[in-house]
Amino acid sequence: VPVLKPSGSNGSREAGPAKTGGNAETGGSVKRPNAFRFMLQNLTKDSEIDMVFSGIVRLLSSVYQADQTYLPNSFKSVGFYQEALVLLWHLLTLNPAFAKRVVDKHDTNQILLPCLYLLHQAKSSIQLVGLLHVVSFLLLVLSSERSFSVRLNE
Repeated sequence: VPVLKPSGSNGSREAGPAKTGGNAETGGSVKRPNAFRFMLQNLTKDSEIDMVFSGIVRLLSSVYQADQTYLPNSFKSVGFYQEALVLLWHLLTLNPAFAKRVVDKHDTNQILLPCLYLLHQAKSSIQLVGLLHVVSFLLLVLSSERSFSVRLNE
């Protein structure tokens, strides 16, 4: 089974054979890095970042667009918008290149509108406290960048 393991002093990772057996310090198991997290950290191409961001924005914007239609049930929202918010939050915190590209080059209103809509919905329901926290964390991460605030004023 191939796993990702650190190699060298520069912190890069490469695929290698999985280690089996135990280590007395770790309690008999070898800690394997999360391959998905590793791939999220290494999104650096502008085209990849743009594709991922536009996909997440499209998913999140379907939530409020479904409630704003004139014809009932003419637009369906996704049911996994909370997971999409967590994914966006992880992308922004794990990958500085992703965060810089999003706040510098993209329209910040595209992500702010669905976040504020979900935040407004979560304020009156006790079941959506987790959603309230995730959206708050996401807005805190975004607002820590100066260019995010500058682009809001454009």
